[in-house]
Amino acid sequence: MNYRMLGYLFGIIMLIEAALMILPLIVSLIFGESPVPFLLTVAVLIVASLPLIFRKPKDTRIYAKEGFVTAAGAWVLLSLFGALPFFFSGAIPNYIDAFFETVSGFTTTGASILTEVESLPKGILFWRSFTHWVGGMGADSQFVDLCGEGEWFVGSRGGAGDHAAMRCSKAGHIVHLNFKPFSIGKSVAFPSSCSVIVADSNEQSKKSEGSKDKFNARVAAYEFAFMLIKRQFPEKTLLEFRDIALCGTTDEVKHMLSSIPAKITRAELLKLLPESHEKLKEIFSTHADPGEYDLYGTALFGVSEIVRAAKAPKLLESREFTRFGEMMKISHDGDRVSGIPAEKKGTGLEYECGAYACSTHRIDALCDLMNSTDGVLGSQLAGAGLGGCVLILVENDKAESVLRRLNEEFYDRLNLPRSAFVCKPSEGSKVIY
Repeated sequence: MNYRMLGYLFGIIMLIEAALMILPLIVSLIFGESPVPFLLTVAVLIVASLPLIFRKPKDTRIYAKEGFVTAAGAWVLLSLFGALPFFFSGAIPNYIDAFFETVSGFTTTGASILTEVESLPKGILFWRSFTHWVGGMGADSQFVDLCGEGEWFVGSRGGAGDHAAMRCSKAGHIVHLNFKPFSIGKSVAFPSSCSVIVADSNEQSKKSEGSKDKFNARVAAYEFAFMLIKRQFPEKTLLEFRDIALCGTTDEVKHMLSSIPAKITRAELLKLLPESHEKLKEIFSTHADPGEYDLYGTALFGVSEIVRAAKAPKLLESREFTRFGEMMKISHDGDRVSGIPAEKKGTGLEYECGAYACSTHRIDALCDLMNSTDGVLGSQLAGAGLGGCVLILVENDKAESVLRRLNEEFYDRLNLPRSAFVCKPSEGSKVIY
């Protein structure tokens, strides 16, 4: 457990809450009320956070267990200190009641110990409403983070992308999602001239049959590549793997990637990273030894995917749907285990495909069939890979003919059930009362 990093994160959370107190403090001043309850709370938060902030850790990495502690601790800390304005103002003279009211706000449960709120000071009333608003902002983030961390309990070192898409999608739009920390970014209208065909390969990725080990080995390759690059370039500010893609020009990024071995064994990793033996062994324990890790191919795929994800909304906004489809094809080329990747049409990182190799021969054949079909702009593997579905971007007026060819030349030829559907982006999951 990285206790120093946990303390640092909790200190940041307390400073954020202190900043949030400024708005109700201003409301109190506008209505001629005493700002003292909020000033006292801000002072308490700053005094409590400074010792934690000044002890910034050298190792800033956090993993599942730190994530769980941070998520749970954040809600507790926000509520413990968020109750102070109610208590200091006398609006709720019992601290336990004030704590309950604050927890209700930050968790958006709606429960209250107050029989009526109209008589509350305006600043306090604003703070009470503000806790509900802030809690609502965190609801999606907490849901997505916990779902992603829940994958670790089944042994898959996955992220939260699928869960975020199911929760935060917007009807008729493509939504750009940001992670670490999670936030909902820009949404762009899905092109009215296009549809998406979701085609199930009828090939399952079974964790009990080795898929978990293969997938976790790919994730481990990312971590090993990041550790080596961070050690090789200490002058760079690299907190997450994505920072590699954002810290320089295409040539500079390629230079950083070229500094790592193309392939590496566990024994070689232990020799190259003697200061990280404990961390390496922890990662090794998540999967069977693959013999060699493809560091360069995996890292290049990851970096190029980051760049493609950043460019995708811009291509949709400028209605460059053909180029968007090309990005899909290149993305799948990085997942290929068979077939020949398309010839590169540019020099930027978005045209690199790397070698993540989480597709299957059947899925590669499905994509090749679709990419040779009139009306198809692009196709690629969906999700983590090693089985599952393919996403196919098609022109609306060609969707039925594409679906017909898919049924006849893929499903029928392989004696598989027809499992492809024409889809449109829908609204994310909601609670129905």
